[in-house]
Amino acid sequence: MDLAQGTTAMRDVEKLVQLWLEDDAHSMIERSGRTVMDLSQLMDVVESEMVALAESSRVRNGLGLQLTLQRRSEGGGAVSLRWKSDGQRMLSAKAFSQLLFALPNEAGRWYAAIDEKARWLNSKERLLRHARRVMRDLYAERILC
Repeated sequence: MDLAQGTTAMRDVEKLVQLWLEDDAHSMIERSGRTVMDLSQLMDVVESEMVALAESSRVRNGLGLQLTLQRRSEGGGAVSLRWKSDGQRMLSAKAFSQLLFALPNEAGRWYAAIDEKARWLNSKERLLRHARRVMRDLYAERILC
């Protein structure tokens, strides 16, 4: 992540923190429709980062480990990055960590760094999805009133 991306990520985090710390309920509810759109745009950015990270994990090194994008049909289409083995079998976190432990140091560090980024992106996606759902509910209630 370069400096510009880090600065943008911090602004995004600040937006989410401000969202939950807002004292002025009226203005927050009035802006809820715009906030839903902003959160949707942030989710699109996170998903494109997920796709790029998955692509970067597809190296031909004989280990057969790669990240894949998993999209759930229920729950609003949640997206997450998951590790797959050579046989296209999803790996649990425990199975993945056992494989990492068995790798040579350099390869293990590379996969661990990719895994850390994947877990962070998965967390960001869940947070944004939750925030958007809350704001959609507020917006829907505002429209009904």
